[in-house]
Amino acid sequence: MNKYSKVFKPFDIRAIYNEDIDEQFAQGMWYAFGIRCNKQNKTKILIANDTRPANKCLIEAFVEGIKHATTADITYANLPAQDEDSIDLPYGACSTSLAYYLVQHWFDYAVIFTASHNPKEYVWLKIVDSKADFVPSD
Repeated sequence: MNKYSKVFKPFDIRAIYNEDIDEQFAQGMWYAFGIRCNKQNKTKILIANDTRPANKCLIEAFVEGIKHATTADITYANLPAQDEDSIDLPYGACSTSLAYYLVQHWFDYAVIFTASHNPKEYVWLKIVDSKADFVPSD
């Protein structure tokens, strides 16, 4: 069984950072996503995230992986933000509902890094299309 197989849920990817998911996973995952974007000629991608500490590393791995597969136009929904410890968040923060709105008007896909109500060590990644419909994790 693949090391990462348990992180894939029907409409998202959920895991504990550095236990179930890491930067190696993110680079490979996003390389594959970049190939999909190229095949569909849909390369306008929005990245949105909450204030979880792992998001910075996962977003950087996303960019590293996808740039090897496509010439995607990546936009960060980088509203200025700081977490409760006053640590600067270089990619800002964006609510899921705002990401849904933005993708419906200006992007082919939104990749949302969040984990909502779960503890900080969890990460949750979901991809939605320009209708804000979930892209299955197949």
